[in-house]
Amino acid sequence: MRCLLLAASAGVVFASQAAWGSIVYYYNMRSGANQLNQTTTTNFVGDSIPIGPGGLPQTFAMDLTPDGTTLYAIEYVSAHNYGTIDLVTGDWTPVGNITGPELGANVSGLSVDPTTGDWYLVAIEGAGPMLYAGDITTGVFSQVGAIGGAGFMIDLAIDSQGNAYGHDIGDDMLYSINLGTGLGTPIGSTGLNANYAQGMDFDYADDTLYATVYTGGGTGVFAWFDLNTGFANVIQDTTPLNAEMEMVVATGIPGPASLSLLLLGGLVARRRRR
Repeated sequence: MRCLLLAASAGVVFASQAAWGSIVYYYNMRSGANQLNQTTTTNFVGDSIPIGPGGLPQTFAMDLTPDGTTLYAIEYVSAHNYGTIDLVTGDWTPVGNITGPELGANVSGLSVDPTTGDWYLVAIEGAGPMLYAGDITTGVFSQVGAIGGAGFMIDLAIDSQGNAYGHDIGDDMLYSINLGTGLGTPIGSTGLNANYAQGMDFDYADDTLYATVYTGGGTGVFAWFDLNTGFANVIQDTTPLNAEMEMVVATGIPGPASLSLLLLGGLVARRRRR
């Protein structure tokens, strides 16, 4: 999710996020491409560029650390191997194995709660989708509880305030998810017939929930989910990319140093207006 810092030295004012949107990283798994790509929320298709040669391990679940520096991904294999993907080179670095989910379960979603630093994943198991909580640096996760829904909770995203949401392609509904119990509560229909792997993530700049919704056969859209109704508002048709995508939005929660810089920039701007 993160990383929209445009200045690193005092006295430089941050550019407006609204003016040019946020950076997006997406992983294309269609036809075995298995490649990281970079684009923006303002022109998803037109700004899309590949990062590295591809051939990464297949993943349906990935997320950035809250500061936007490290992209973690869990392999779509029975042993639940996981690692990091370099945002510059696209290279894969294995870290270890995720423990907790059943062997052979489909780990379909991964997200960090920026308010606590805790990581959560969704594993589709024999009893249905389960929510797990843990530490991505150690790979140790514990079961929180059953999510419910139609049984195909394909992705997970947590906003800047610690509110969690899931996308179920069994009933094409957006759900709110209780991180304490795991229980999912339906919000409403997305209005799209989603199939196979999907991607969604919050932009911390304004807590918009963006999504790459794949509808099969190379077709899909880039959209944002209405958190009150569940409806997917289409921004752009992604069919020209012929991509089935997992995605993250790269907008970081500012740390103390960044906040100080933002305040300094605001003071400079106010002084110049006088």
